[in-house]
Amino acid sequence: MQTQEKSEKLKDSERKKRKLRNYFLQPLLQIRLGLYSILLTILFSATIMMILYLNLEDFTTILLALTDSESEIRELFSEYISQTIWWVLILVLIFIITSISVSVVYTHKLVGPTIAFRSQIEKLRHGEFQSRITLRKGDGFQEVADEINLLTEILRKNNGTIPIGIKNTKTAPFSEQQQSGDKSPISS
Repeated sequence: MQTQEKSEKLKDSERKKRKLRNYFLQPLLQIRLGLYSILLTILFSATIMMILYLNLEDFTTILLALTDSESEIRELFSEYISQTIWWVLILVLIFIITSISVSVVYTHKLVGPTIAFRSQIEKLRHGEFQSRITLRKGDGFQEVADEINLLTEILRKNNGTIPIGIKNTKTAPFSEQQQSGDKSPISS
């Protein structure tokens, strides 16, 4: 009874650690992906801005040719461009912060499960066949986690060996097998 309580406390503390864990699981990878996204977006935006600027400059030249107030038009154009540049810089800064945040959150949903997989593989390597991988809602690779859990169950039932003649690897997830009562993933 005491061992079961310790086991449940250990699982609870592991879950809390996962929740409290920093979102930067593999910081270089996560930030690099965010920066690639930002770089591509900035290049695209700069191209669009350059096209708009050149067209606006052509429009200004046409206006100057049609009117006699060249200095007023150049002053208005200059003022318009400087205001636009400030707004664009503010929006670019907001975009960069948002892009990095979204990148970190979504890469966390992909990188996080790999840490759980490594932990489970390490436990299997040490003969611990009781633990299972539990991913958070929205994490990627749920099917892989189910397959590793199925493999863990097979190893538990067979004292750490994989028997010949395992059923089709495209089986229902481990959790579905438990509910349906199919507890024998090994063919007869």
